[in-house]
Amino acid sequence: MNKIITLFIFLLSLNCLADKQYEKLNKYLELVKEYEKGMGSVAILAKGKLVYTKHFGPEKVKDPVYRIGSISKTYTAVIILKLIEEGKLKLDTKLSNFYPKIHQSASITVENLLRHSSGLPNLTSVDGYLEYHEKHQSEEVHLERFRSYKLEFSPGEKSKYSNTGYVLLSFIASKVTGKTYSDLLDQYITSPLKLKNTFVFNSKNPRDQEVKSYEKGAKWELAGNTHESVPLGAGAIASTSNEVLVFIRALFNGELVTKRSLSMMTSIKDSYGLGLFEIPYHNKTFFGHTGGIDGFRSIVGYNKEEDLAFAQLSNGMVTNFNDISIAILASYFKDSFDIPTFKKAVSVSENILKKYVGTYSGNDFPLKLTFHYRNGALFGKASGPGQSEVPFEATSNTDFSYFRAGIKLNFSADGSELKFTQGETALLKKEVD
Repeated sequence: MNKIITLFIFLLSLNCLADKQYEKLNKYLELVKEYEKGMGSVAILAKGKLVYTKHFGPEKVKDPVYRIGSISKTYTAVIILKLIEEGKLKLDTKLSNFYPKIHQSASITVENLLRHSSGLPNLTSVDGYLEYHEKHQSEEVHLERFRSYKLEFSPGEKSKYSNTGYVLLSFIASKVTGKTYSDLLDQYITSPLKLKNTFVFNSKNPRDQEVKSYEKGAKWELAGNTHESVPLGAGAIASTSNEVLVFIRALFNGELVTKRSLSMMTSIKDSYGLGLFEIPYHNKTFFGHTGGIDGFRSIVGYNKEEDLAFAQLSNGMVTNFNDISIAILASYFKDSFDIPTFKKAVSVSENILKKYVGTYSGNDFPLKLTFHYRNGALFGKASGPGQSEVPFEATSNTDFSYFRAGIKLNFSADGSELKFTQGETALLKKEVD
């Protein structure tokens, strides 16, 4: 009996130590929630054991499902590598074997598509994207659009991030198997790993546990609702923080692809592997991916030496997403980190906000920034293709932020000048009609 009591006390003390280890992280995330700076889920998987998990935000869902955006590319890369292992594809298979009318397709390989070295423009940055991204896009409509693209550089010359390549990989996988992308995800990943809440989302009929995403101006408002057919294998998967961790650990522990395939995935050239890239933390290197779609943000990383995986999934964030990721890892490794000082957003009167409505530009500034007033908030949009309108949160009558992109605005009281800060600060002047 005494031995049982002693063991109980020992286990209780271990739990208390674990709680203390993540006490500061808990406080950080609670402040993010309290000051309405973000919402989401965080999880840490160490040596196969879930050592930390926390949901922060208004949702009451027990195990919320988020759209994970471009983390989907890692899943797509696994599907393609499985097809290569089965002899249905090769890394040097040419795009022209499937879509010969795409510009220079005879020079573009499957590896180029996986490694972002095809030269194909990124579909989300091409003018007109925002006009169709919430509508169903058939394969033929996508291909008609892609056939109009001209390469930005010769295939293999360098790398530049492109969602286009992963949409094409989705189509190629379906072409060589006769199965939908959703079926292939189930066959090669979710069924083998017994993942119940990882799937291609349905934008019109979400499942009960799926959370919506938000952008914040004067208050939290629903963000866009991208149709799943638009990103497909580039960003159409939804999952939970726990299941994303199960996936990334299984990948690195030989449960999904061979050692040779994994070696190819983690071979980094021009910052990109095959569906993976490096995430540094002090002297350690994690492999993983980030994601962003509508108001959702996500990151997952895995370090083989520590057998450690972490994930952060969010459906609304107006503070620094990367700072939270650093705090997650710092908590695990018992490193120091700072908790930001948050300020409550303030309400700015319509009369003041309307002073800032208009277009601002500068001689040495590459873009024009146009602002307008709506529903008690200031919205802004940069010139150029693929730029979307974003809400700015006010911290004073003259100061506004869009933390997702690290942007700070400081207007002169009369609205004639604007100090724009994103890393560096530029002084812009309002254009006169």
